[in-house]
Amino acid sequence: LKVLDKTVLASRSRRWQLHCSRERECLIACDHPYIVRILYAFQTPQYLYMLQEHVPNHTLAGYLEAHDGRPVAEAEVRFMVAQLALALAHMHARSILYRDLKPENVLIDDMWHAKLADLGCSREVDLTRTMEYVGTPLFMAPELLRREQYDEKVDVWSFACVLECMCTHQTVYD
Repeated sequence: LKVLDKTVLASRSRRWQLHCSRERECLIACDHPYIVRILYAFQTPQYLYMLQEHVPNHTLAGYLEAHDGRPVAEAEVRFMVAQLALALAHMHARSILYRDLKPENVLIDDMWHAKLADLGCSREVDLTRTMEYVGTPLFMAPELLRREQYDEKVDVWSFACVLECMCTHQTVYD
């Protein structure tokens, strides 16, 4: 259950409020086995709630950390990367950019399936407005960092960064 305090959101920029509504819209539009599903969303006068699918294991970041510096086995990399590629292709087919792919936003369930989570930075492609600076800088494509116009290739860049982390265990944080 994701709980967002409206008071906190109101005290932040309008951008944060947009992220919340976009996340809900993108989760609804992107019903896919490798994207965390939204089950129900509602609000009270003080809070916004998004009940999402429970993914019981851990994040890819936690998994890499538990590997203690060892690269992930090639078969595991292929299995998870294929799922992430399918999730991104599904989003892109719906003209939605993810824009914040990183190990912390990839959940791994008890069957070792990867699922994209936290679609708060996602948005529908709008080439007149895709110059926003959003995401995690260490995983951002150069055009996004430069605040230039961009498209789904920014997700491909981040995807490659995640793949690099899995194959070499050299995270961009090192």
